[in-house]
Amino acid sequence: MPHSAGAGLTGADFQRGRASVLINNHNYGRYLSEAIESALDQTYAPLEVVVVDDGSTDDSRDVMAAYAGAITAVLRESSHGQHAAINAGLAASSGEFLFLLDSDDVFLPAKIEYVVALFERHSEVGACFHSRDFLTRGGISTGPALELEGPHDLRDEFRAGRVPFISTTTSAMCFRRRALDLLVPLPELPADYFGDHFMKWGTLATAPVVFDRRPLSLQRLHDRNLYTRQRHWREVVQKESANALWLRRRIPGAKPFSRRLLVQVVARQLRHAERPRASPDVALYLHEAGRLEAAALLARAMVRGFLELARGVRRRLSAPEPRPLVG
Repeated sequence: MPHSAGAGLTGADFQRGRASVLINNHNYGRYLSEAIESALDQTYAPLEVVVVDDGSTDDSRDVMAAYAGAITAVLRESSHGQHAAINAGLAASSGEFLFLLDSDDVFLPAKIEYVVALFERHSEVGACFHSRDFLTRGGISTGPALELEGPHDLRDEFRAGRVPFISTTTSAMCFRRRALDLLVPLPELPADYFGDHFMKWGTLATAPVVFDRRPLSLQRLHDRNLYTRQRHWREVVQKESANALWLRRRIPGAKPFSRRLLVQVVARQLRHAERPRASPDVALYLHEAGRLEAAALLARAMVRGFLELARGVRRRLSAPEPRPLVG
């Protein structure tokens, strides 16, 4: 039976010990069955699987109908992006432990059992980020190992604006409901924005996280996902400036990091001779920051942009001369 979005569950409303898999889907009907099967085949119980279809126009709803009774279906008539789909899935779910799954990815069978054991072992953490392998037409290949291992509290680093790079994706992020409740409702960014970046950084700014280098999910690489598609520099500016703006607005502890992110964005703009305020989200960020802070951020971005440009010139000058063709 279709469900509509409502308020998220908090306090005593959710069921302790229950795991909820939240699958967000938009026009990935050809992959959706594999994602649902990987969630239903988990070794952990109690478990619920919530599938949110974000206004698909392919056969996604026919795929979902085949699992009537086994999944909770949330049907949205128009597409509003990944964050909107996750908000709807959260509202329809009742688990204490939340597992996000993009509909073109799959979970390994013992993932949830393993992660819940981590949560029970580390009662202080609000989330688990783990490694993943890649799934291609040719089979499974090894993905990148996480940069950290074990429980870490990076909130002080965030407040200082110093955060290590963490290479995780939506299907490799798992949460206690209490941690994700600090971020919801997730800002409804456009459909192709880096939605997982806001969740990743927002969580690191508000809760301890346990990192695990065991690959517990498979990220599918294909011609339509953001991970594999080559992105124009202006597209990166648009996406990262939106994340910087929403981190500033919604996560007080992330404000120093959001400034650092904005400086990187503006430096990229300057390297390409674009005015910073040509980006609507950069303009909004600078307006909300106020005149003095905005001036300081622009000055930092100018210095960073100049240094990056100088490093690029040095690399080109130090590159060996190409060998002449013979024959």
